[in-house]
Amino acid sequence: MRSILWLAILLAGVLPASARTIVVQEGGSIRAALARASAGDRVEVLPGTYREGEEGDLNALTITHGGIALVGKPREGRPVVLQSKSGQSYGIWVSPANSAGPGNQDNPEHPACGGPAPATLKGFSIRGFTVRGFAEHGVHLACVDGFSISDNHAP
Repeated sequence: MRSILWLAILLAGVLPASARTIVVQEGGSIRAALARASAGDRVEVLPGTYREGEEGDLNALTITHGGIALVGKPREGRPVVLQSKSGQSYGIWVSPANSAGPGNQDNPEHPACGGPAPATLKGFSIRGFTVRGFAEHGVHLACVDGFSISDNHAP
C-alpha cells in the first residue's frame, strides 16, 4: 500500500497539475480560448463556423507556446470550420513567439525560428478541423518539434 502511495505522489509531480480542457461553443472565440491555454491544455471546439481575427490580421489563429492540443469535435453533418475572414493568409500559424511576426509570415519558407538564438516550440496537435479560404496555408507550422496533424480537411 505504501508503494502505491509513493507512486501516486511521484506521478503527481511529473504530470502537469494545471492541465485543463477549455471548450469553445459555437459563437465563441477560439482565439480567446488559446489566450487562456497553457502547456498541457486541450482546447475543444464544438461544431460551427468560426471566423477569427480583425481586419488586416494575417492569421485567423496564432499559437506561440507548446503543449497545446487543438481539437475540433465535429458531429454527423456538423463540421468544425475555420473560415478565412478579410482575406487572411493563414488559418492557424504555429511557431515560437519570436518567429511569429508579420515579417516572418511574409516569408513563410524562411521564418526566423527564434532569430539569433534558435528556438523551437515543443509539442502541438490539431485534429478535427475543416479550414477554408486562406490565401497561403490552412495550417502552418514553423520551428515546431513533436507535432500531430490528423483528421483535418482543406476543401
